[in-house]
Amino acid sequence: MMKKTRATLAALLCTSALMLGACSNDNDGDTKAQETTTVKYDSADDKSLVRDMNGQEVDRSDAANANVSPEDMNQISDAGESFIIDSVGLNVPLGTLTSYNGVIEPVNYTSAFVVADYSPGYRNSEDGSVIVVAHALDGAGKAPGNYVVDPNTGASLANIGDRIVVGSKTYEITDQRSILKDEIPNSDLVWAEEPGVMHFITCVPHRNENLVITAKEVVE
Repeated sequence: MMKKTRATLAALLCTSALMLGACSNDNDGDTKAQETTTVKYDSADDKSLVRDMNGQEVDRSDAANANVSPEDMNQISDAGESFIIDSVGLNVPLGTLTSYNGVIEPVNYTSAFVVADYSPGYRNSEDGSVIVVAHALDGAGKAPGNYVVDPNTGASLANIGDRIVVGSKTYEITDQRSILKDEIPNSDLVWAEEPGVMHFITCVPHRNENLVITAKEVVE
């Protein structure tokens, strides 16, 4: 498997809240017309992408990708699946995106995202690990990551053994740790392509850290 350049999640910022084209070819021996399905990516014109889970507008002026459009990242905020951590009351749409110029930063504050170019195990667990990211917000803002991080201590509100649903798969938390944002690109934990493993990464409000929750797929 080709070794990928590690991306930076330093751009999963705690910003402030303000109060493929794909083709399928059916061919059973007869000649049929090719059916083309165009994937609709999020649009920069969709103002809901810059509102948090309470409907508040988010100030993105300090975002590393402030001038990058959702289309540039192949961002789809809702792919028809869910990201769920029942123990902390989190249940949000699960979308997909890709890194852009080595940076991972969704233009969305209400969904969790599989990072497609770093998640070979998303559909087939044997192919490697999965990375899911979501924002957390400072102040009065509320994004998926805020459900998981204690606002006072920065510690995870989830526990070892808690389960996480990522689309059609269920994982069990095995490790939780905070990593400085500028150390993420060098983290062997995050970038190791380990089958059946999922890393959920969000930022820690008011700190220059990312919370990394590692979980192992539950096979029943």
